[in-house]
Amino acid sequence: MTVYERYSISCSRMLEVQYRMHRDISDWASNAMYGGRLISHESVSDRKLSSLPQVMDVKVHGTNSADGSIKDVTLMLIDTTGCDMH
Repeated sequence: MTVYERYSISCSRMLEVQYRMHRDISDWASNAMYGGRLISHESVSDRKLSSLPQVMDVKVHGTNSADGSIKDVTLMLIDTTGCDMH
């Protein structure tokens, strides 16, 4: 047994609160790997793309919002298949 293995067993602790993702995104990890016990901190649980300074309120085809804006989008996946990304 290595020193790391010896000490990691006695020092392990489950993550209970995450501070990075909207709860709609983190719920997958919570249910798949934490038995539903991982929660999102209130500072990020309702955060939208528009709250990030790098994101402008632009119109995007295919969003679920009525006006086509990204202001209420939690996660946006962009299919770049076939794009030359140089």
